[in-house]
Amino acid sequence: MLGEVLVVLAAFFWAVGASFYGESLRNIDPIKLNLIRSSAAAVFLFFVAFFFNRLSYFLALDPMMFSILLAASVLGWAVGDTLYFVSLKFIGVSKTAPLTYAYPLFIIPLSSFFLREKLTPRILAGTAAILSAVWLISRSKEEDVKPVRMKLGIAAALLAALFWAIDAVIFKFVMRELDPVFIAFFK
Repeated sequence: MLGEVLVVLAAFFWAVGASFYGESLRNIDPIKLNLIRSSAAAVFLFFVAFFFNRLSYFLALDPMMFSILLAASVLGWAVGDTLYFVSLKFIGVSKTAPLTYAYPLFIIPLSSFFLREKLTPRILAGTAAILSAVWLISRSKEEDVKPVRMKLGIAAALLAALFWAIDAVIFKFVMRELDPVFIAFFK
């Protein structure tokens, strides 16, 4: 039950954040916004990791684990989040948020294959609901958005979702050996 509560809280804060990001993108480009946000998050997470004595995990990292963490961080945080901001700029919050947060479409097969997580009828029903939502959103037409920008925005959102899914599956795998607070700081 705690996991579900935390997921709902995270979704709420992501929605609030998406609104702020959408507004910020009127004055700044997506790469700069991602850099500013990442820097602020790194400072905050440094203090969290320091407070919970998680910085010592750096000493335990072997080259392979370091490479895996670095690759996942670049894919999810740098590439995925930048694509998310590009999509926000092109098609707005109301379309980008549901499209990018449909990343379970990609997580489900990846986690089933790589992490051996079970597919249940409820997961499959949820997947069908997500597919329906993506289809409905991508088919809508906006008078104020040019068709090319709409296609690029939708593509950026779905690619962001794919990179986030890859990132999530890799970090789930890595959490078997490393602490989540340390992983968040590293990312």
